[in-house]
Amino acid sequence: MSRPHPPLALLVPALLVVALLAPAARAAADQTPPSPATVTATVTDASRTHGAPAVRLGRVLELVNRARSQARTCGGVEHRAVPRIVREARLDRAAGRFARLMARRDFVSHESPDGSDPGDRIRREGYRWTSYGENVAAGQATPAAVVRAWLGSPGHCAVIMSPFREIGIGHGHRAGATYRHYWVLDLASRRGRG
Repeated sequence: MSRPHPPLALLVPALLVVALLAPAARAAADQTPPSPATVTATVTDASRTHGAPAVRLGRVLELVNRARSQARTCGGVEHRAVPRIVREARLDRAAGRFARLMARRDFVSHESPDGSDPGDRIRREGYRWTSYGENVAAGQATPAAVVRAWLGSPGHCAVIMSPFREIGIGHGHRAGATYRHYWVLDLASRRGRG
């Protein structure tokens, strides 16, 4: 049985961005983000251009933490500054595998072709979350461009400004694909951590 597809989110031609917060995280974000989007695009694989993968993903973390360090308005909703977020290996695996899967299987969505959602994918990596949020984007060639796009979108900005404690960052790339670059942020807090 397939799940119904929510509405499309298209910010700018050649720029696709979607956000998802788990129900438990929505209240913490002081805003319910728009429903998750499902977008079909031509996509594929591999993180080998525009800077070494580890450096590129580290830059995303740096920019996310810079954004979190300042109070900001996301779509008219005020958000206080929140503590720095740290990379977590299981979240990195979930985000990285999903970014590469979207690239390889030619889709952009929060739902995997197998029907799993971000919470399922994060749990599959052994991470026992109490809340999570996911941002997905396509078309931005650099960490600065993708973080700028997320911060310019109310729902994505709210995910970044939510009080999650840990983050996973993923990127998929293929030169011949329509959008070339595919990004995933999986942010979460887990059981047993204050």
